[in-house]
Amino acid sequence: VMAQVGFHINLVSLIGVVTTGQPRLLLVAFCEHGSLDSYVRKAASSRNGIVLTSDNKLRMCLEVAQGMNFLHRKSVVHRDLAIRNILLDSEYACRVADFGLSRGTLGNCTDDDDQDSGQIYYRSQNGIFPLRWTAPEAMETLRFTPAADVWSWGVVAIELFLDGAKPYPFLN
Repeated sequence: VMAQVGFHINLVSLIGVVTTGQPRLLLVAFCEHGSLDSYVRKAASSRNGIVLTSDNKLRMCLEVAQGMNFLHRKSVVHRDLAIRNILLDSEYACRVADFGLSRGTLGNCTDDDDQDSGQIYYRSQNGIFPLRWTAPEAMETLRFTPAADVWSWGVVAIELFLDGAKPYPFLN
């Protein structure tokens, strides 16, 4: 997926691949400040001198949305967008990462009705998805659309503004 998508400032981009020898290696953009999840939690503890204002959090939400918009324009759904899967680069810019559950949507419609309506989605065959971040309709139908990623983005915003708290804490 990373090779097909290409470069965007708000995505962890693929730089290269080493295919000779073992192990095979992927070279990806370095995000020296780690996950947004750990950064937000450190800022919330206020012992580390990190100050994360509402303006900073809004900027981060925008950067994640820009990265996701780029993915969707490339006909890819992420399916695992969460604060833990966003990394911070040297400029503290948010970069969407972890494309392990990402899938292309182009040509993945399997129902004639959806093809006629122009609905583009990826249908999960095994039903693996992150429960707390997945849109209810995607859980029910196993159809993952850009709209399901928008739901996940909303959960990311909640996580960010609640200083890294787990969404839906009442769920086991």
